[in-house]
Amino acid sequence: MPAGYWTTWGGHFEQLQSAAKRLQIVVPVALLLVFLLLFVTFGNLKDGLLVFTGVPFALTGGILALWLRDIPLSISAGVGFIALSGVAVLNGLVMISFIRKLRRGRKRSMKRSSRAR
Repeated sequence: MPAGYWTTWGGHFEQLQSAAKRLQIVVPVALLLVFLLLFVTFGNLKDGLLVFTGVPFALTGGILALWLRDIPLSISAGVGFIALSGVAVLNGLVMISFIRKLRRGRKRSMKRSSRAR
């Protein structure tokens, strides 16, 4: 290449690079915010961590599905992983809420039966 000329990438490639850099920040921040919301919702670290443990399993399954289908990890896949994390958290949230409801009902029935004795 003659002196004074240089090569730069533009267009879609440049946009892909900037979006990938943005996702490197957005995905961890989104997961941290989800965990903080879980902590605030439950009021304790144990239940928040219990619900949040579903996220790595969901992400592992998503990466495995991409690998099996021979699909590259793209920007749309990254956004999909954020949505997948939300679904995993929602499932865990419903499970913990149901378990808490069952425990409350069990305590009430134990109190009633002890009064009856």
